[in-house]
Amino acid sequence: MIRSALSRRAEAALYASAAVSYIATGLFYKGVLNWIVGPLWLVVWVETGSRVATALAGRRARPSPSDGAR
Repeated sequence: MIRSALSRRAEAALYASAAVSYIATGLFYKGVLNWIVGPLWLVVWVETGSRVATALAGRRARPSPSDGAR
């Protein structure tokens, strides 16, 4: 199993934000609230969010050219 570079706290925040965004969207678009879109929403939100967060973390971890690292 491949583990992401995200901490448990960051992963929990992703799941919480997925739930909040799904509920908020469901308040305005009732068609979103169903048994197919709900789990798919969660998977897409968390997977996309974790990839973006990992990419941003990797981008910050690299030394800049001005640091003198080669």
